[in-house]
Amino acid sequence: MITVEELGSLYHAFELTAKRYGSRPFLRAPALSTKEYADDAIEYSYDSAKARVDELIRGYAAEDLRRGDRVVIAFDSRLQNYLHLLALNALGVSIVPLNSSATAEELGHIISHSDSRLLVSLPKYRERLAGLEICDVITEESLNTSFEQLILENVTEHSLSSEAALLYTSGTTGKPKGCILSNEYFLAIGCWYIGLGDICQLDE
Repeated sequence: MITVEELGSLYHAFELTAKRYGSRPFLRAPALSTKEYADDAIEYSYDSAKARVDELIRGYAAEDLRRGDRVVIAFDSRLQNYLHLLALNALGVSIVPLNSSATAEELGHIISHSDSRLLVSLPKYRERLAGLEICDVITEESLNTSFEQLILENVTEHSLSSEAALLYTSGTTGKPKGCILSNEYFLAIGCWYIGLGDICQLDE
């Protein structure tokens, strides 16, 4: 079985898996969880997810993001979280997921404390988040994904210790506390889970 060291980063692990299992299901949100914004369940195969992730890589590269930057994302519990995580990881950029139900004070603290370059949100949250006036706020739809060459030029190599996400939890002092999660953390959890076996009939 492939090791965490061989995988290197979340995006590289995803890329390798997509090449091997392109037509198989990758992400699925059941109809019950999508009823507010879709008529049915939403599903991505590895191939369709890879195509969308590559589009997002181009869009974020056009925003002049660089390795070590952070981007706040506000997509509730939608599948976009995973696609944007992979796209930003390809560029060496860390995500900062935002709980849209947090108070203005909490939101302001997270965005400011994380020193994020950009905030990408669902359209319904854009005005509220832009009103905090801390960093640029855009929607997914406004990303310019037309520059094909930007993928090869901007996808970067990672170390396992590189930051992949910065998660904020409620703090004992009243302000949210940040917890840095590395590529190694995510990959180790994934390898451990696969090692349990009996996940599905397609186990190898």
